[in-house]
Amino acid sequence: AQRGAVRLVAVGAGHAGMVHPALQERAIFIDLVADLAVGEIEPGVEQRDGKVIVTTEDGGSDVFDRAIVTVGPWTGQFFPEMRQFFTTRRLISTWFRPRFRETMEGLPTYVRMERNYSYGLPSPDGSSLKVGLGFANHVAIDSPESADQNLTERELLPFRDLVRDLFPSLEDYPTRFTVCRESYTKRRLEWLQPHPEMDNVLVIAGFSGKGFKNSPALGEIGARWALDLQTEQFAQFLFAIEHEPDIR
Repeated sequence: AQRGAVRLVAVGAGHAGMVHPALQERAIFIDLVADLAVGEIEPGVEQRDGKVIVTTEDGGSDVFDRAIVTVGPWTGQFFPEMRQFFTTRRLISTWFRPRFRETMEGLPTYVRMERNYSYGLPSPDGSSLKVGLGFANHVAIDSPESADQNLTERELLPFRDLVRDLFPSLEDYPTRFTVCRESYTKRRLEWLQPHPEMDNVLVIAGFSGKGFKNSPALGEIGARWALDLQTEQFAQFLFAIEHEPDIR
């Protein structure tokens, strides 16, 4: 971590409360990582004599005072010794459009809590509603690569039933769906702590379904840690959580 040359990139939206994920991702990619190689993860982080050695793609290595590793559901593969703390799950997101001559005007973002957990996010242009279900509908998988990208009609039924029940103005068949992977901790609280065996390597993982909402704040907390700045009081509890193995 170098204090002298820190670039900060902020992505905002004038219509507060809504974001356009595709434009966000494109802006961040162009500004931050367009020149980085993207490929399979090859674990290569170790700590020796208080320094962090990161193996590079060409077989060389770089040395840092501190490092942050955040690889989502691949955390257990990157650090096999930490696999016991995370469960990888396959989840489904769906998008539903209004019926003919119907609109979503005035429809707010919502979260319906357990036991019948679901959430809905209107698209910025009002053309569709993103609908997701809760933890009970997220199937545990052995690894991110093992997640089946295909969906069956049976898997779509809970989403269709929910839309029929709560949103009669929407078509009851999704116009789009996607399969994602997420990692969960046993307590479903984010892991934001140093690696168990390397105190200069911060692992940020196990967002447990809240990464989209919490990642900006977690990123700022991680950046302060990397620069050896004091953790703000509201975030100190994250470093004190006693995570337990998540044995399925």
